[in-house]
Amino acid sequence: MKATMKIKIAFLLIFINSWINIQSQVQKALAMPEYNILYQNYKNVIFPASKDGFVNTPIAENALVEEFEIEGRTKGFIIVPKKLGELVVIFPVANQTGKIIGTDSIEYFVRRVPTPIVSTSKISKSTGSIIHVGQSEDSPLNISYNVISIEVLGVDNGVCFGPNIPGTVVSKLKVGKRIGINVTLKNGFTGGIEIIPGTLEVTN
Repeated sequence: MKATMKIKIAFLLIFINSWINIQSQVQKALAMPEYNILYQNYKNVIFPASKDGFVNTPIAENALVEEFEIEGRTKGFIIVPKKLGELVVIFPVANQTGKIIGTDSIEYFVRRVPTPIVSTSKISKSTGSIIHVGQSEDSPLNISYNVISIEVLGVDNGVCFGPNIPGTVVSKLKVGKRIGINVTLKNGFTGGIEIIPGTLEVTN
């Protein structure tokens, strides 16, 4: 009878110790597989380990799987799920000769990558504002965004290119007024273009 080895996911500790290297070697890939959550079309990093042998490249339907090493020692895998919902990943375990001696499977839940938000909340009538966009503070994902343009709603000449809104755009508005903006940005991971809303409070 074929044995089934129990694989322990040793992710969080290795992730903390190796974050800088991960950024440079696997393009800032990040996920939370210790909670069995992966993200659609995103490079999710996992570090499986087994006391019974060596973990070979996982097998998963509707997902791309890639192996990598950090400093030639720590072996990890990148999983890029293509569909939402449940994803079963099979982990083969081999002995020192490379013979498969067992497998284990883990069921992940694949989510959409959260929509970015505008983190800037105020704009000065004198100095304007630089608009910052990113994931929410509690998001585990590390994705950069490049602001292409900003449309300030309800004002004349409210279209600005780049992340900066000059103070002159809101110079005629009362302090305390809240204005809406639409931010066009480029996703640094997927390369896609997105438009997200935001709200700014006018200050002196």
